[in-house]
Amino acid sequence: EWVAGFVWNQWQPWSGIRTMMHPTLIVHAMMARVSAVAMVSLITIFMRVVVLHSLRGASIRLASVRAR
Repeated sequence: EWVAGFVWNQWQPWSGIRTMMHPTLIVHAMMARVSAVAMVSLITIFMRVVVLHSLRGASIRLASVRAR
């Protein structure tokens, strides 16, 4: 009898965890988090490149205007 109770006590938390956090849900959450981080990093890199290009273009334009 106590063996059955021990096994049941060992199994109950697993069943609760499994119903709460299904593996597919965990994977989906991780994928969403990773994709969000990747999107933010890509946007920041893109903005940095655009700003650098615009600054470089403006400085070249100023230099050409001064050279005249």
